[in-house]
Amino acid sequence: MKQRSSTTSSTSSFRGCIFQKAECKFGQLFNRTDDKQFASFDALYTFCLDQQENSQVHSKNAADIIPMSYGGKLGLKIAGDRWYGLNDWSFGQVCRMSGVRKETINHLKVETAAHVLSETFPTSQRPFQVLTHQGQVRSIKAESFSGPSNASLLEVIIDEAYDYAPPLTALGGVSGLYAGEQDMFAFLIDNITLKSIANNTEIDVIWERYQVKLEPVREELNKALNEMWEEWEIPRELDGKWSKEVQQLHADLWKLRIARQKEIDASIAAKAEFEFLYDKPYEDKNKVRVAGPFTVESLSPHRVLAVGVDDELLDPLDKQSESVAGNDGQGFVQMVLDNLRSAGVQQAHKDDKISFSSIVPWPGHFICAEGRYAESTDGKSPEKRAGIFIGPEFGTVSKPDLTAAAREAGDAGFDVLIACAFNYDAHSTEFSKLGRLQVLKARMNADLHMADDLKKTDKANLFVIF
Repeated sequence: MKQRSSTTSSTSSFRGCIFQKAECKFGQLFNRTDDKQFASFDALYTFCLDQQENSQVHSKNAADIIPMSYGGKLGLKIAGDRWYGLNDWSFGQVCRMSGVRKETINHLKVETAAHVLSETFPTSQRPFQVLTHQGQVRSIKAESFSGPSNASLLEVIIDEAYDYAPPLTALGGVSGLYAGEQDMFAFLIDNITLKSIANNTEIDVIWERYQVKLEPVREELNKALNEMWEEWEIPRELDGKWSKEVQQLHADLWKLRIARQKEIDASIAAKAEFEFLYDKPYEDKNKVRVAGPFTVESLSPHRVLAVGVDDELLDPLDKQSESVAGNDGQGFVQMVLDNLRSAGVQQAHKDDKISFSSIVPWPGHFICAEGRYAESTDGKSPEKRAGIFIGPEFGTVSKPDLTAAAREAGDAGFDVLIACAFNYDAHSTEFSKLGRLQVLKARMNADLHMADDLKKTDKANLFVIF
């Protein structure tokens, strides 16, 4: 079983290395390696097949996977097995699962980075699949997520794309076939726009010219086999029971189809417009990304400014603005705290409920209030201090939010962190503890959106631990 340190001193020591990056610059632990380029499709397939046959999948619970250093390198120790090194891709996956920034951990010493990841890596019984190859972790992912191997995808192309001819070189002389350290491969670098293909009238001319030759062969083949196949229904493989005449018709038909496709491809390559697809974009430190296409940004865990009838922004600290907005001085956070104080937090068992004796504001960045409660009602159990973190009114709480709130709660000496939110992302479900600090995630009832119409009572299940 994986052991986690619970001392305050050890926890605070690696926090210092995380956030004082200027004091922990030791170069980078991992860099993305150059992709392997291949001169032919067969060479790429041979590489992927060898990689598949010599790889091993380990199905382990998160508690059986321990980040640790060995021989001056960072890797994972798998319970019941050996230590495996990481590459840049799998290192990034481990950082995301631990809720820490890869850019920060990548500049720490190996021992410090191993200590940080061992303290923050999930300790649940959730199963994971660790894919290893030649002593190195290629990828780590949830057991429920699976997909075909690189070799299997190439076999589909071999079986179905009979006329596929990948480019040996693309624009700039780069090979069109390559495999990276990620669990993926790609071999088409230059992307031809669909608009230029649709506007290429020469394709229709080529099609009609070959159709005159193909139709008689197809009709003869159907007549010989007593079939009614359309062109796309004719099988690629020969049937051993066919006569030599039928086999020759079949070979002639496919020879014409392949020749037609090659001529169409040559026409497209000669007349089409190209787009450059960048596999490795460079990072510009002087620019800050705000949002881009197809990006959905969640709201920050704070209430947004109200808008008046004339679309003007209303300052929540201005009492006159509050009356115009209809707040009456009560913001979203205060409304949640008032209902939390009266309703409490319902846990898994009906009788196991957290009832607060007091809730007072807390001047933190993520922690907004301090709640005190007793674990039992017999008066013998000691009182516990809970740091309360409230998510956005319209948005989702992510695992990095919970991790940051848990660190702040641990620094402040709270016994437990209670997070209240309407929605949590998938990665946050496995986050239940950070060092000694227990993290309770309460889902808020949607009725809180109508807080003005709610009657505050201790019978309402407005906050439920899941």
